[in-house]
Amino acid sequence: MNRYIHTFAIMLAALMAVGTAKAQAQSTGVRIHGSVYGGGNNADVQTNTAVNISAGQVEGNVFGGGESSYVTGASNKVTVNIEGNTQVLGNVFGGGDEGVVEGSAEVNIKNED
Repeated sequence: MNRYIHTFAIMLAALMAVGTAKAQAQSTGVRIHGSVYGGGNNADVQTNTAVNISAGQVEGNVFGGGESSYVTGASNKVTVNIEGNTQVLGNVFGGGDEGVVEGSAEVNIKNED
């Protein structure tokens, strides 16, 4: 499986869990027409969350947490990793969109020119 198809499959699976954006395959990765969330959509998460994006374009924002939901548990961690040839046209957040992260949040952005 080539890298772009693999990236598309991973991102599409993450989006399906939240259901808030459309994905479109392109030769340089995936284009997300909306935002990406690591947590739930109006549903709390009681474990670690991670968003890993290594190619493509996100036309909205990237959130490590959920949309209007909690990532509960003081020992749980929210991680956002963005690397490679990735464009985020919005903003990148370790927390959620109107959602609380009770544990820690980490955001890593690495540009590979």
